[in-house]
Amino acid sequence: MKLSPIFRDSYEVTDDDLDGMVVNIKKSDDDIAYDAIQRGRRFTGFAVTGSSATQVNVGAGRLWFDGKRYYSDDPGGVTLDLNSLKPGLQKRIVAIVAWPEEIETNLETRDYEIDAETGVKEPRQVNTETFRHARLEAVAGIEAVSPVNPVIESTAVILAYVRMGASGIEAITRNDAALLDNLGDVAVRVSSLEDWREEVSPKIDTLGTELARIQSQLGGLSNQNLVYALAQDVAELKEKNDLPAAFVAYRSDSFLDASRSDTTVAGYAAKTEEGLRFPTAALDEHQLALFNPYNPDVKVSGTGILLPAYDEIGSRIVKGGVGEMSLAQYAY
Repeated sequence: MKLSPIFRDSYEVTDDDLDGMVVNIKKSDDDIAYDAIQRGRRFTGFAVTGSSATQVNVGAGRLWFDGKRYYSDDPGGVTLDLNSLKPGLQKRIVAIVAWPEEIETNLETRDYEIDAETGVKEPRQVNTETFRHARLEAVAGIEAVSPVNPVIESTAVILAYVRMGASGIEAITRNDAALLDNLGDVAVRVSSLEDWREEVSPKIDTLGTELARIQSQLGGLSNQNLVYALAQDVAELKEKNDLPAAFVAYRSDSFLDASRSDTTVAGYAAKTEEGLRFPTAALDEHQLALFNPYNPDVKVSGTGILLPAYDEIGSRIVKGGVGEMSLAQYAY
């Protein structure tokens, strides 16, 4: 505690002394929570369960709000009626939220002195405690076919989302993102992380060296395309040197014919005629014909040969005979 009042024998204690002691204790406690545990806005407890088709029950819990703690510890929890928030036809998401407030509580009868000279007192009922209370409320979103979560101000903490249909509550989802982590659970997770770090740290430290070594080794290697090109050249050289067919690793195919192609494999579609070609598709044969059969620039022979137009010129012509000669007079 930052400040502590000093009480002495026969010393008059004033109301400010007592009030200051309470304020200092509360502030010191809040500072410890803010500095060492949680300075944001979180909650613990507040289990939300459906108690009927249109009602939810929120259990006891603590609201951590900027280092201060606010409580909801009603016996049996707090029941919220969502019947008025139920959608008509579509769906709606209702947020169950908590927000802080300080209220005076513990009503008791205390005597008030009304006459200092005579000491006359009268009883009055007054609240004797200040309670940090976490107020619970249901905030409805917009009704829609695909509803979205309602927008909540930062002055409240969302405990859970309730999805509602026309018949009532369909699902309840806890807002785990706003849960306060237990220090014991955090210590276990940290211990697990430290064990993992001790195990992998040496490997991570040497990883940079290993990567540099691999990079230096890869720098002296050729790329894959160059290796393929060299293998093809070697195969062609082997074939030109008439190496035995047993040297299958160095065989080269110039695709002069299909003797080295697996034409039975599924999906085969190629044509090998002094080179690799696309297969013939939709093949059909037709006899050529002149667009104009009376074109004087061409001539079609009796056998169907198409030639440019020509004139016939006799080179050796034998016309009618001029006499007869017997072959018997010739000896052979």
